[in-house]
Amino acid sequence: MKQVRLSTLISGIDYRLKSGSPDIEISGLSSDSRSVKKGYLFIAVSGNNHDGHNFIKQAVKKGASSVISERDVEIKQGITKIIIPNTRSLVSKLASRFYMYPSSRVKVIGITGTNGKTTSSYLIEAILSKKGIISGLIGTINYHFQDKIIPAKNTTPGAIDLQFFLNEMVSNEIDCLVLEVSSHALDQHRVDHIDFDIGLFTNLSREHLDYHQTMERYFEAKANLFDLLSVNASAVINLDDPRGKELVSRTKASVLSYAIDNQAEIRAEVKQMSLGGTIFKLETPRGKIDIETGLIGKFNVYNLLGAIGVALAIGIDLRTIKSAIAEFKVVPGRLEAIETSRPIKVFVDYAHTDNALESLLSTLRKFAPARIITVFGCGGERDKSKRPLMGRLAQTFSDYTILTSDNSRRENPAEIVDQIESGMNTAEANYELEIDRYQAIKKAIARARDNDIVVIAGKGHETYQAINGEKIPFDDRQVVREILSNVYD
Repeated sequence: MKQVRLSTLISGIDYRLKSGSPDIEISGLSSDSRSVKKGYLFIAVSGNNHDGHNFIKQAVKKGASSVISERDVEIKQGITKIIIPNTRSLVSKLASRFYMYPSSRVKVIGITGTNGKTTSSYLIEAILSKKGIISGLIGTINYHFQDKIIPAKNTTPGAIDLQFFLNEMVSNEIDCLVLEVSSHALDQHRVDHIDFDIGLFTNLSREHLDYHQTMERYFEAKANLFDLLSVNASAVINLDDPRGKELVSRTKASVLSYAIDNQAEIRAEVKQMSLGGTIFKLETPRGKIDIETGLIGKFNVYNLLGAIGVALAIGIDLRTIKSAIAEFKVVPGRLEAIETSRPIKVFVDYAHTDNALESLLSTLRKFAPARIITVFGCGGERDKSKRPLMGRLAQTFSDYTILTSDNSRRENPAEIVDQIESGMNTAEANYELEIDRYQAIKKAIARARDNDIVVIAGKGHETYQAINGEKIPFDDRQVVREILSNVYD
């Protein structure tokens, strides 16, 4: 069992000792009282939904030998109590020290942006693998390395878990970690003491305003990743996004820019695009080459350019990049085609923002299907301002739309659907409301005729619906297959 002296962990930190001694050995860290074990240090953090100070006694009961908090809480004698002004900002530092700075022993690639993080991460992983670089990935779908797969609780884990996973990867001789970095993680200091080698910025559009309140605060959270980059790091930045230029001017890292519409070091000129894939001419500082991919849509060309930029920053050659992209198939729940014996196309996608939904539907519209039938809803307890916008966009780019439930959480799904509908033209008879997501998907497939495209958006890879504090099994992809099998096979 790993043992670290508490005084070593808090060395150089301004603190007040309220009881006990810092000269004790601790066997682990936790900011969640439920995971505390004997000999642990419990760090009480005031969160958005829960205050860790209310769980100090529970942590001690479970075996915590020491506590760090922002205020004094009466607990039994013999426990070391330390007070500091801001525990949240300290967690990452303590975890990094406890695990002996694991991010300094593996190359870390951080990806941030509103859309495209997951696809970019999978593309980067594929290119690294093609080059023979052993990598791990932490992101929205899961956390995985070697043969280990851990279900994702958050896009970016908490600071302690993140340092733990990094340490595990070092122990398993992983060369590189590809890490999706959410705005929440940046704002909550979860990655403050990660030694990033490369930062990738995909784009910025409306999202998480329930948390950040304004777009400026949202951007500042994202920009923190590039503030963290050292002069020895690389920043791969999308210059077609207006915020990209701001990041170029504020980061200390070496910048490698990419774009389609503007001048940049890495550019793409699309030659051909169909439902079967995309061919584009790639221009880079290392030369030009044609890229062929099964991915479609301008948004996926951006994802590819970002991944290519990261690969070039690492030093991977263009031929390896081209080969890896040609072999790349699909990211779970990202414009994932579901096989059907009928002459229709069915796609499941994670698009859950107005920008992502517009990109998805406008891309499919270009392939001139007979009709587009869209099924989607909006998550509960999340940014409400995007709901009417998404309704308007779905109606604009779809021939028929079915509004349904998503992860309603503790909100009333009917009220969420009403808010989506408020952005739509109610005079047009090209949409309906069906709260039951299974029935909504069934109706969409039943309505489809030859050469139609059915899009089920919002949940993508997710295998559950979050309703009233429960996770109820529900996988859009499996539901589609079940409906197609029962009705048409």
